[in-house]
Order: sequence, then C-alpha cells, then structure tokens
Amino acid sequence: MTEVFEVICDDTTTISRGEWLMLRRQGLGSSDAAAAMSMSPWTSAYSLWAEKRGLTPEVEDNERFRWGRLLEPLILDECAERKWMRPQAERNLMVRNIERPWMLANPDALDHELVIEAKTADGWTRDKWEAGVPDHYVLQAMWLMEVTGRPTCTFPVLFGGNDLQRYLVDYDPAVAEPMVAAGEVMWERIVTDRPPDADGSEASMLALRQVFTEVVTGGAVELPGELEPLIEDRRLWAQRAKDAEAEVDRVKALVMQAMGENELALMAGFPAATWTTNKNGSRIFRWAAPEKEKR
Repeated sequence: MTEVFEVICDDTTTISRGEWLMLRRQGLGSSDAAAAMSMSPWTSAYSLWAEKRGLTPEVEDNERFRWGRLLEPLILDECAERKWMRPQAERNLMVRNIERPWMLANPDALDHELVIEAKTADGWTRDKWEAGVPDHYVLQAMWLMEVTGRPTCTFPVLFGGNDLQRYLVDYDPAVAEPMVAAGEVMWERIVTDRPPDADGSEASMLALRQVFTEVVTGGAVELPGELEPLIEDRRLWAQRAKDAEAEVDRVKALVMQAMGENELALMAGFPAATWTTNKNGSRIFRWAAPEKEKR
C-alpha cells in the first residue's frame, strides 16, 4: 500500500543519542502530543516550546528510561510470539508524515494495520489502565496513527516486570483533529520563536528557571497591562488559600481531639484517619484516602 509517511531513519538503535535528539528537533513527536494540548503529566506547553528551541537542557537518562529501552525488544518479541503483531513488523523507524512534515513519529513497531508502542509500568499502576488507556497515551496513539496512517494503535504494557497486558486504541477523528490543530499551532510558535503562556505547573516553573538563568543587576520591566487584573486575582486566591489551610488545620485538630489515644478514626465504618506512633515515639497523623481512590 502507499504509505502516508517517509522514513528519515530506518533504525534508531544504530544512531547516537545526539543524532536522535537532532532528528527529534525537526518536528513534534508522539510524546509531544499531550504537552501541545496541555494534557501531559510531565511536560507543559511552555517547557515543550523551550525544549524544541534548545533553551533547556535535555532530560538526563535515568534507570527508568534505561530499563524501558532494554525491555522494549523483549516485549515486542513476546508480542510476536502471542501473535499480537507479525514477527516481520518493522521496528525502530523514525518517520515523518508527508502531508505534515512537522509531524514525526518513532514507533516501536509498525505492522500492516497496527502501530505498536511498548510500555513498562509499575505493578501498582495497572488499576489506572483498567479504566481505559490514560488520556495522554490516547493522544500519543492518535499522533502515531495520524503520522503512519494506521487505524489502530496497540499498547503492550509490562506491569511490574512480569505481567504483560495489551490495550488497543482505534483512530478517532474527534480526538485526532483538535490534537493536530494544537500541534500545528505549537510548531508555528516554535518556528517563529513565540512562546506560549507559561502555566503554573512544575514543568513550566523549571523551564522558566532554566531559560532565564542570567540576572541584570538593577534591571526593571514594566509589566503589561493585562497582567494587572491577574495580579489582583492572585492576592484574592492567596488569601483564600490561607483561609482554606486554616480551616483544614481546624478540622484536623477536631479529629485528633476526637481520636484521643486511638490509632484509627472511622467514618461510616471506613477509615478516615490514622494517628500512629513512629519509632521515635512521636505521633504521626495522616488522612486516609477516600474509598473511591482505592478502587
């Protein structure tokens, strides 16, 4: 069949990390999709923009990333063994969409009707997948399918190193189209050096500190007028946060008073709080997680 993409690297395992990062800067990849829509747990729109502009250092490799890479070929081999994909499915390609060359993808494997993205995860996170593929991974799947023209994306996920499960995501234009539009806006901002507004996420705060490392002694800037109402709102929200914190502490004190010497507080038969003793003899108070969070 006629492919909707072109290959820019036929085996990413044969190039250096520096070369791989250089290729990634030529566009946006599937791992950038959620950030472009401000839906990533780890990356904000601003930090993505700063990364693509080369203003922030590359994320350092760590044990989690390393083991994910080491286990990926084993997961794919097992997928072939279980007939979740063909053994001859192409692996480790980097491709770009022909119609939208700024849309890149580095699928773990590419089959006739499938794009495969292998994941490793802690065992305790399996419950988060039981309700469906997490939203940020759905966006990753849509991006991979948009770039490659495949109708389905499969996520083989290895939980806890010994529990392999498979999750399927079918192409949905209602999800894919606004994602592509957001990606196009983000890429235009990157190319034209126009940063998106920073949000209050940890990712944005870190990127701001990395981008603006120099301080001009005595330097001053007149803030734009549109920030004035936001600054006033900030004062109100700060006071509300202070009042809310005081109320939380008051409720905590009342519960501790009601518990007395007991370790466990119940509400309608379910744990509400614990007040235990540590090895140093100090009592530690903790709220119990709501039952809906445990399920």
